[in-house]
Amino acid sequence: MTRYGLTLLFGVLALSACTDESIKSSPEIPSTAMVGGYSKIANPDTDQGLLQVTTFLNSEIGFKDGNPSIRVDKVLEASRQVVAGQNYQVKVQMTDGSQYEAVVYVALNDVMQLTSLKQLRGASPVDGKQADSFPSAPVAGGYNKITDPDQSRYSDQGLLNATKFLSDEIGEKEGDHSIGIDTVLEAYKQVVAGNNYRVKVQMTNGSQYEAVVYINLQNEVSLTSLKKL
Repeated sequence: MTRYGLTLLFGVLALSACTDESIKSSPEIPSTAMVGGYSKIANPDTDQGLLQVTTFLNSEIGFKDGNPSIRVDKVLEASRQVVAGQNYQVKVQMTDGSQYEAVVYVALNDVMQLTSLKQLRGASPVDGKQADSFPSAPVAGGYNKITDPDQSRYSDQGLLNATKFLSDEIGEKEGDHSIGIDTVLEAYKQVVAGNNYRVKVQMTNGSQYEAVVYINLQNEVSLTSLKKL
């Protein structure tokens, strides 16, 4: 073998060894946060997103307490959840004549969560599916009305899953698993992505609250739940 050939061979071997070493020593890429899982915020006092949340909670809790002067004094606990999926806002009539309004969240992995549930009227004889007026869909939230929802639930897999889930939830709430959804009176769909913040705070007057606050990709903030401890 010529001197040139030997030089070229050693060069290729050296390059190969360097490449192998760089691959072995490369740091592992951290796994991304799974949708649906809450991660505890280690330093709540310096988290920028959480600062936005507590500022929002100042006005919400002040309004609820009837005391606009109180503020979040300290964050006792805080967790963050990355969310993506769809919200279904529906109004349904059950087989016993009762009516409910609900929001069901369907994640990208088809896991469902009941965000809100409100009974509009109790059980009564079915009277031609007469319905109370349904509040306007929140335009700012990006809800789109589903045309002919009672028929659409058989072609819209998400709506079908949401109404099946809701039927079980309402049966559990009423203590009567024999009832089911008779008619979907109205339905809206909303594509969602952003962060949920689950926080426990202490106010300047000593009261404590637990809340879930949602911030979408446009930094719009909304209150999902609020409970006084």
